[in-house]
Amino acid sequence: MERSGFPVALAPRALWRAELVLLGITIIWGTTFTAVKIGLQHASPFPFLLARFGLALGVLSLWVRPWQMGLDLSAWRAGMWLGLWLGLGFVLQTAGLIWTTASMSAFITGASAAFTPLLERLLGRGRPPGSAFVGLYLVLMGLYGLSLPRLHVGLQAAMGLSLLALGLLGIARSGGRPIAGALLLGFGLWLVLRAEMVRFGIGEWLTLISALVWAVYIVEMDRLSGRAPAGALAWMQLAMVGLLALFLLPWFPVRFSPEPELLMGLVYLALVATVLTTWLQTRFQRQTTPTRAALIFAAEPLVAALVAALWLGEQMGLHGWISGALIVWGMLIAMRSGPQNHSALPDVKGTKCEQIR
Repeated sequence: MERSGFPVALAPRALWRAELVLLGITIIWGTTFTAVKIGLQHASPFPFLLARFGLALGVLSLWVRPWQMGLDLSAWRAGMWLGLWLGLGFVLQTAGLIWTTASMSAFITGASAAFTPLLERLLGRGRPPGSAFVGLYLVLMGLYGLSLPRLHVGLQAAMGLSLLALGLLGIARSGGRPIAGALLLGFGLWLVLRAEMVRFGIGEWLTLISALVWAVYIVEMDRLSGRAPAGALAWMQLAMVGLLALFLLPWFPVRFSPEPELLMGLVYLALVATVLTTWLQTRFQRQTTPTRAALIFAAEPLVAALVAALWLGEQMGLHGWISGALIVWGMLIAMRSGPQNHSALPDVKGTKCEQIR
C-alpha cells in the first residue's frame, strides 16, 4: 500500500538514496550508446554482441543457474521467446548504430515506451487510457522532427500528421477492433514518409524497427514474466541474444580487432551496464514508486545525447533538441498512463534493455 506517492514507512533519506542510485543507473544506460558506437569501430555487430552477452552470461551464471531450478517447459519457452524479441531488438539497434549517431539512436529507441500502448490495443492485450495515445502522438511528432534537416513542415506532411492524430484517436476510442483508426494511422504514416523533407537513412530505420520490436517485447514480458523467477528469465534472455548473434555470424562479414578500446568497452557493457545495473535496479527500484522510477529512466536519451556530444562531438542542433524533448515528453505521458493490467509498464521498463542492457 502506498500513501502520498511514497512507499509506506520508507524514510526520506532511503528514498533519496534509492532514487540517486536509479539516476546513476540511468546515466550508465545513457553511456551505452556511445560505448557501442565506439566498439563498432573495431568489430562488426554480431561478434560484438556475441562477446558482450557471452561475457555477461558467464558472470551471471556465477549466481543464477536456471538448470538447477527445476523449471518446467513453459518457463523455458517463455524465456527463449522473450530472448528472441530482445535479441532482435539488440541486433537491429546495434546494426543501426553503424549508420546513425548515438544521440539519434537513443531518442528513437526511447520511443518504444510510447509505441507499447498502441501495440497493446492492436493486439487486444488491453485498452490503455487516451493519455497514452497523446504521448505516442508527441513521440511521432518528435521522430518526424528528427528526420528533418530543419524545422519546416509542408502541406503533405501536415495532412499526414493530422491523419495520424485522427487514427490514434480512433484507436483509443474504438470499442471493438480499431480497424478504421488503424487504416487512418497507416495512411497518415504513408503521407508523412512520402514527404520530401524526410531524411531517415538505413541506420535510423533499423533503430526505429528495433524500437517497435522492443515495444512488442514489453507487451510479451507483461504476459510471460510470471512463468519463471526474474533471475532465470534474465539468464535465458541473455543466452538467447548470444545464440541469435552466433546464428547470424556466418551470414555476414566478421570483423573483430581486439584493441584495448574494444575490450574495455565490452567489459563495461557486460559487467557494469548489464550485470551491475540489473542487480542495483532489482535492489533499489522497489524502494520508490514505479512512476517516480519511470520519470528518472526517461532521462536516458538526454544523457545519451549529452555524452555523445561530449565524447564523440555529435551535434543535434536546436531543432534536434526540440524534437528530442517532444519524444521524452511523450515517453513520460505514456509511462505515467501505464497499461490496464496488473503489471505496470514502468516496472518492466527495465526489461526492454534497461534490466538487460
